[in-house]
Amino acid sequence: NFAQSRTLYHKAIEEDPTSSEILTRYGQFLAKVCDKSGAREYLLEALIHNRNNLQALLSYATLLSESGDMHARPEARRYFDRARALAAKQRTGSKRLRALVLARAGVFLSVYQSEHAAAMDCLASAVDLDPNFADA
Repeated sequence: NFAQSRTLYHKAIEEDPTSSEILTRYGQFLAKVCDKSGAREYLLEALIHNRNNLQALLSYATLLSESGDMHARPEARRYFDRARALAAKQRTGSKRLRALVLARAGVFLSVYQSEHAAAMDCLASAVDLDPNFADA
């Protein structure tokens, strides 16, 4: 139920308005229910509180890249690049998330930037990081 979910997220945000994780999850929820401007707002807020939140970086970059606005592509590229750099640097955390960052960045590079060699490198790195990722 949308209204109930929104109420629960708002309560969680009231309790901890600086929680990058809660803000990210709410931003992702809003993106799923097609509130793109709300999603952008909460994902950016999440990044204000934790600029190294890999999930928020990936979600924001994906939101921009899927917006259909070609003027948003340079910004999407910057966020994908930040997410890729962070994923490459991290040695802890979810390998699956880091592989997802690399894979989505690869798709973006191929589809929107026509950088096919770089895209293949990203996809190969994703599979190297998480061999099960190729099955997804």
